[in-house]
Amino acid sequence: MGWTNSHLYYFGENPHKIGDVHLWNDGETQPDSVIKVKDVLKKENDTLPYIYDIGDFWQHTILLEKIHPSMKTQRKCIGGERGCPPEDCGGKRGYASLLHLLRHPEIDGYLEMLEWVGDDFDSEFIDIPKINNQLALLSEYIG
Repeated sequence: MGWTNSHLYYFGENPHKIGDVHLWNDGETQPDSVIKVKDVLKKENDTLPYIYDIGDFWQHTILLEKIHPSMKTQRKCIGGERGCPPEDCGGKRGYASLLHLLRHPEIDGYLEMLEWVGDDFDSEFIDIPKINNQLALLSEYIG
């Protein structure tokens, strides 16, 4: 998703969540190092919830839209909506405030926020080639 994985995350739903068992240490979480995407997303239109940063609670739904017979060993992202919010921006409410501030340079705090996110930050940009390069690196986990 573009984050650093410095916060707790999980895939699926409680009590059958999939994540880093060492971080969760709850005896219930299934190891994300063993379970492959193909074991969870098996047919077209299957979905997989993904929660990142329990405090900010970024909730996503991963959707398997189409299985292409010619791509049995290759996974590709074909689209998405908007770029990844910055790490630690305060969840939906904090991110909305950040976007509002960035649209209004006359507001106090604009320069500090711009310095924090970087002047090249674009909330609309999604880097599909970069995502697909990362998916190729994760092929052993995708299966």
